[in-house]
Amino acid sequence: MLFQLNTAVTEEEYKAYLLFDSLESLRGKQNIRKARLARLFFLPVFLFSCFYFWNRSPSFALFGAAMFLYYLIQILFLKMIIKRNVNRYINNAKKEGRSLFDPFAQYEFYEEKFIESSPETRVEQNYSAIRQIHIVKERYILLYTFKSVVYVLPIPQVKAQLDEKEFVTFLSSKCANVEYY
Repeated sequence: MLFQLNTAVTEEEYKAYLLFDSLESLRGKQNIRKARLARLFFLPVFLFSCFYFWNRSPSFALFGAAMFLYYLIQILFLKMIIKRNVNRYINNAKKEGRSLFDPFAQYEFYEEKFIESSPETRVEQNYSAIRQIHIVKERYILLYTFKSVVYVLPIPQVKAQLDEKEFVTFLSSKCANVEYY
């Protein structure tokens, strides 16, 4: 075993990760841009329907006006809407008694694989399963796998237990796609 790390992730840290992934990461920014452009495409359609159908069908024209306003509000307040949805997602999981993450986990990093052990699960992963690593300044290291699983390693806990530079160098040698935020 090269490295061993014990982590305790709080709900606030997990929420911060979800917000980072949805709003600040490269993928999150691209998704926001795509969503805004898709909605922007429909604005002229609704505006045209408003003016074109005003004399022919006022109810359809009003519907077009309402949709125009709805999409305009979505474009302007998309980030706020995403934040609200993240909060709803976490609250709904709590109400249903589901856990979105393992609050306590132990990670063991070997030359060819790493193991995540928590009170409920034990998962072995080869480093080839890691598709991307995000290192977010002083907050966390995120290991994204091809199975849509993300391992959240809080940097303060990494610093307290390991040599951070050596650990990041080791992870960087295992995955070519490392992004710093």
